[in-house]
Amino acid sequence: MFSAELLKLLDQFDVISFDVFDTLLVRKQGTPSLLFADIEKLGKRKGFARARVCAERKISRAFDRKGVGETSLDEIYAKIPRFADLQKVELESELDGLLANQEMVNVWNRAKALGKRRVIVSDMYLPRSFVEARLCENGIDGWDGFFISSERKVRKSTGKLFKIVLDEMGVDPCRVLHIGDNPYGDSHQANEAGMVAYLYSRDEKDSALDSVLCPQIQWSKYLRDKLEATCASYWTKVGYML
Repeated sequence: MFSAELLKLLDQFDVISFDVFDTLLVRKQGTPSLLFADIEKLGKRKGFARARVCAERKISRAFDRKGVGETSLDEIYAKIPRFADLQKVELESELDGLLANQEMVNVWNRAKALGKRRVIVSDMYLPRSFVEARLCENGIDGWDGFFISSERKVRKSTGKLFKIVLDEMGVDPCRVLHIGDNPYGDSHQANEAGMVAYLYSRDEKDSALDSVLCPQIQWSKYLRDKLEATCASYWTKVGYML
């Protein structure tokens, strides 16, 4: 259940803005880098995880120097042609590995019940169509605006994506509540734009974290064989996996 503080905040604003990854949706793998490591291991494609991270970082740094822009999955894989065939595998892995964070889905639905306008605001290299489909499949739909950096070519982390949100929604920034997990992009930059930010804290992610880690432990044959034999505790398994 979401906090009384957040419940009270929902009542005070006209527009509720939601981050996607690690807020509305969580990955079974936990982070993109762990996803890439899984793809490398399962596909026996040595060097993929590092190459994938470096390619995205190189493009992002170029955009950061300009203050505008966002990479896309096509641009990332163009930098690593020897792994081009894994672009489809990455999308399939994301499709299989994304779960709804039920706590935030409840907040999403509560905002609707209160008659609030709801918008999606995400810094993400994945295509808009892919992100939209994953949200809908997890019961998250009916948004009043959709703002994703891979389409808009500006980011929350620079503050520019929030400016587009405010312009297109035609709303005073002080009437917008943004909810997200990143201290800089979701909290600092939202506040800089004049919005009120609600930083979704680690404590509130416990239920989502549990849903992420349990399948990892369950599905890892190595951990199951090694740790079950020693009757290891739940938290020992979590620590060993991490």
